[in-house]
Amino acid sequence: MFVPTIPFDPQRRLIQIVALASDGRRLVLQMLVDTGASMTGLRASALLALGIDPQTAERTLQLNTASGTMSVPVVVVPNLHVFGVSLVNVPVLCLPLPAAVGADGVLGNDVLSHFWLFVHFRRGLLVAEQVSNFWRRWRFWWQVMRAS
Repeated sequence: MFVPTIPFDPQRRLIQIVALASDGRRLVLQMLVDTGASMTGLRASALLALGIDPQTAERTLQLNTASGTMSVPVVVVPNLHVFGVSLVNVPVLCLPLPAAVGADGVLGNDVLSHFWLFVHFRRGLLVAEQVSNFWRRWRFWWQVMRAS
């Protein structure tokens, strides 16, 4: 199995992932890779495009940001396809991202922790491998060495 090597813009820190709605709709999302974010979050417009209405969320979460504390809805996305792996029933925040961010959402540690990641900023590459057994780990490091 091939370890994904993803083109990565180190200035914008954006990658593409795919979200699948429960009715099968596919949505390609531009996501900001944010290792400082605990949870993954999407704009309300992206959630609505997936048929998920943040207004009907059963749960909210207090979010501490640089500009203060806010309450945001928590919804479940049926399927996120990230680095070649499908993650099912992923809780995501509905984030009020400023337009200047230029992304559909933020990929946080709740998703990123499923992977070993290596970012080569000078070459603009991100190597990702799902955390699992020894041989997969060996393949990951082989791909990292090839990317270097």
